[in-house]
Amino acid sequence: MEDRIVTKTGKSVFRGATLTASLLVLVVGLIVADTATRQHKFVGQLRIICDQQGQENPANPADALLLTNIVIPFNVVDLATSNQVSSSFSWDGSSAKKRTFSWHLAGPGTADANPVTGKISLNLPFEATFGGKKYRVPLVLTTESSTDGYGSANGTRASANQLGSRVVLIGGTTIQGDAKDFGLEGLHGKVPLSFRIICDGHFESTGGLF
Repeated sequence: MEDRIVTKTGKSVFRGATLTASLLVLVVGLIVADTATRQHKFVGQLRIICDQQGQENPANPADALLLTNIVIPFNVVDLATSNQVSSSFSWDGSSAKKRTFSWHLAGPGTADANPVTGKISLNLPFEATFGGKKYRVPLVLTTESSTDGYGSANGTRASANQLGSRVVLIGGTTIQGDAKDFGLEGLHGKVPLSFRIICDGHFESTGGLF
């Protein structure tokens, strides 16, 4: 006997087809839910330090950029394998040596966050402008231990499931930069430069920790 249902008009349809359609609706709903965008803000301060590689001095760097009382809005899109992070916020300012800096995300990054432990890791493709020239500065910011040209340093985890608690994200990288753009006296052409970024503040969100 066929597994079918009879409509009021007398037409018969297979029950299997009806179940398949229902499952498709359910799957589409799950996909939409799994790609929901959540609004976040990072509130706090941002410090960037820069030195010639091999001469890193975190206490007295060759140059530094400090932005205080900043609010950085960003979006997190839930994907099947990762959380995609994007932000249109541009970090502009003058450095300690009165040089103009500009930082922004060159494209979407990824986030790995554990709301139970407060552990956060951000893989972000920054683009920075120094001396009128653009540089790609890929960085991994973490609440855990980070090692770069300045040595090892530790971030600070957010308190479990508490968005308003203090968090410190830290990360460093090395790029090839023009000595003139960074005011490195006695040097010419491309030189390796070390960067470290420290984000100190807290997250605010409409939908949980990432």
